[in-house]
Amino acid sequence: MSIRVIKEQHKDEKVEFDTIIQIIEKNRDRVRTTGNMILTISGITLSATLGLLLFLSDKGGITQRSMMTLGILFGSAISINLISIFFSITSSFLKEKYALTTKLKALTDLLKLFYSELRLVRISFILLIIDLLVITIGVFFFIYVKWI
Repeated sequence: MSIRVIKEQHKDEKVEFDTIIQIIEKNRDRVRTTGNMILTISGITLSATLGLLLFLSDKGGITQRSMMTLGILFGSAISINLISIFFSITSSFLKEKYALTTKLKALTDLLKLFYSELRLVRISFILLIIDLLVITIGVFFFIYVKWI
């Protein structure tokens, strides 16, 4: 049985500072959680990429030039991954010391911190996507060199 609101009456009130601060803090928690997920995925991909690189260097039957290309691809993937990890970790640091003088100043500082964290997590996510693309290109290149 669904419930349907027939008539809704409410008084239009201003949003209190405590409510706004609570919303911003919940959004910061979401950003930190996303950063932690990116950090976890980057760690797994870093281990997998190193494993692939060691596996491919141990395999025979690949020309020196192809091995150098694979080394460059997977080496750049590892570098991009480390930069992504750096941005993910950096996003959770407190950047400045804030002096809480007024509620408006606290709100502005909190918003500034939120947008800074969000920007770093977005950069980290974009780098993770680029890293996954480079790894995929490296794997397809290996398949092409080895079996075609």
